[in-house]
Amino acid sequence: HWCNYTLALQSGQDGLLLAFYTLAGASGHLLSLIMFIMYPLAMAKVRRIYFEVFYYAHHMLVPFFALLLVHAPNFFLWVAVPGIAYILERTLRYIRSRQRVQVLKIHALPSGVYYLEMHKSKFRYKAGQYLFLNCPYLSVNEWHPFTITSAPEDDILSVNIKEVGDFTKGLSDLLNPSKKEHLVINKSEGPDGTPLLRVDGPFGSASEEVFDYRVTVMVGGGIGVTPFASILKSIRYRFKGVNASIGRLEKLYFIWVSRDASAYEWFEALLVEMDQDPALKDLLDISLYFTGGKKKGDESNNRATVRNISYKRPAWSALFQGWKAVHPLETVGVFFCGPKVLSKALYQLCRDNTDPQGTRFLYSKENF
Repeated sequence: HWCNYTLALQSGQDGLLLAFYTLAGASGHLLSLIMFIMYPLAMAKVRRIYFEVFYYAHHMLVPFFALLLVHAPNFFLWVAVPGIAYILERTLRYIRSRQRVQVLKIHALPSGVYYLEMHKSKFRYKAGQYLFLNCPYLSVNEWHPFTITSAPEDDILSVNIKEVGDFTKGLSDLLNPSKKEHLVINKSEGPDGTPLLRVDGPFGSASEEVFDYRVTVMVGGGIGVTPFASILKSIRYRFKGVNASIGRLEKLYFIWVSRDASAYEWFEALLVEMDQDPALKDLLDISLYFTGGKKKGDESNNRATVRNISYKRPAWSALFQGWKAVHPLETVGVFFCGPKVLSKALYQLCRDNTDPQGTRFLYSKENF
């Protein structure tokens, strides 16, 4: 019995030595510790409220991969090619983001949204793509993604930003401290002499494929309408002869779901112009749904509006059934940008209404 106890004790000591006093053991524990820190901070609820904490904790991936090379020496065989590609991509982004950006104007819009106009030389993009913005005065290393709301045919580069966090509110206070409705800025340098804004991009998105279908449905939820604003602007330019091609597109259904009509002012002029343009009558069908109900002043005899406005939630099942009846045997591209709850509902509707022998609905999403 004494011999067995001695052997067990020796075995336990050897196990402790292997677990804590060898490179493989110690690095394994450190890897686990990093994962315990990174994972909860990457959760959506934490990331939205404490973005800076998430951002800097996420960069622990550098020591994580370094420890992996110590923990498993053969790991470099698996990480060498993607690692080199990652370093090259980050280098390219660093060089690209150093180009000078001229901030032209800012427009304060309803519901805590502001419209920002910029100019950046040699910036080429497609309708529906997005970019990253950085303001060194607020944070040197913090970059945030925003959908491009201008069209590729525009002379300016624009984004619509909703004040929902420290960065977006801080940028609004920096650019427009007096909260004027329209303010001309025409600056490229911040208060401390650093670039006022840095832009990285563009980056691709699912919305780029809108023109690849003969029949397309675009659904925007709240601020999620932004990628479709760029697409609609581009269509308007193309029908005016700037770029005549709209790909395979023959019919486009655009649906915007928002809580109240104040958000309508974000793209009111654009939507009214396109809804009333005879040249777009056969191509474009615009429907707006304001789920908060009708409020005083929502409708005015002195203001042009889109013809199809409802102050209720969309009857999604009826809409899908209608599309199936009008477009039998067609593959319909359904594109969505907005809240996850609505995204899940639309995805399920696409599945439920797809008939392999009839109309098929292919779903693409962008969540924010």
